[in-house]
Amino acid sequence: MNRAADKTNEVEKTRIRDEIDAQIAEYLKAGGEIDVLSDTPNRGKSPMGSVWHNGDDLPGINP
Repeated sequence: MNRAADKTNEVEKTRIRDEIDAQIAEYLKAGGEIDVLSDTPNRGKSPMGSVWHNGDDLPGINP
């Protein structure tokens, strides 16, 4: 495995995180609000199925 590539990925991730943090700070400074914070991973949720099951779900649309 290429260690230099791993280091580059970590540097890029850090740069992106810093940019996101700066944008959030600007948003909050301008009066924006964040309603919900969750540190719980979504591991326990089952994947959602499609809402489109067949052509009968939307009358008037012909497949």
